[in-house]
Amino acid sequence: MFDRATTRPEADAFTSTQLMSIAAQLCDALECMHTLSPPLGPIAHRDVKLDNVLLESSPETEGGLKARIPYTGPHTTASAW
Repeated sequence: MFDRATTRPEADAFTSTQLMSIAAQLCDALECMHTLSPPLGPIAHRDVKLDNVLLESSPETEGGLKARIPYTGPHTTASAW
């Protein structure tokens, strides 16, 4: 996502619909991670940034993009808090 947001020409920029859809999907994903039941969670990602948001084409989502947040990197589970 960071590459597209910073290096693409203006004609290929995100639309407001795409940005709102991506933001809503990221909020849903973080809420899901924060409300997971043990033994998997809850999980605090600790490194949410544009570089860590993965996008893929998805005609069934509003804005045509599906956002994902991988959590294989730095994260903390409730047992570590």
